Amino acid sequence: ASASILVYSNAGHGIYPELMQRMEEPEKFPACVRQASFLAFLVYVAVAAPGYYYFGNAVQPSAVQNIGVDLHFNPIPNLGWMSSVAAFGMTVKMMSNQAMTLTPLASVVEGSLGEAVPRAVVVPFLLTVSAMVASRFASSLASLLSFIGSVFCMNIVFVMPVACYWKLAPESVCGIQRIFFATLLSMGFSFALLGVVASL
Repeated sequence: ASASILVYSNAGHGIYPELMQRMEEPEKFPACVRQASFLAFLVYVAVAAPGYYYFGNAVQPSAVQNIGVDLHFNPIPNLGWMSSVAAFGMTVKMMSNQAMTLTPLASVVEGSLGEAVPRAVVVPFLLTVSAMVASRFASSLASLLSFIGSVFCMNIVFVMPVACYWKLAPESVCGIQRIFFATLLSMGFSFALLGVVASL
């Protein structure tokens, strides 16, 4: 699950074009992405290092599950409320992120369906399906994170960009590039398969 969370941090690149269009100076976008990725790395290390130092093998895939509890997952006196506050904070964060990711997803679904289904139906349908999936896996968050990280994120990060570039490249891909692309594709498929097996 930890690997899937790290990979997921870069899986938001599906909304990069929309963010770039909204920028006043889009030519600065690559520098912004590099800076944001570096800052995300620092935040991950700042959270992960003390977490693994203090919790060791008892660390949970979601940081929320480790807040306000001891190594045996018993609420710490007068600190048990922190877990609820952290869960509320994660809910607010996910709701704000959903607005950014829902627009590109709705556009893809609308493009696939054509004019058959109006936009007023697509967005509520996607929200309902995502809420149902989230509620189904609410009790086993680790399994949900592993499944999402392994299937969707590995495909978004490794498989789809490589496959699209390989197919749409203006000139033919040479032998070394083919080996490199095939390696990335096999990594993506392998990680996805291992993640699915581990999450079941």
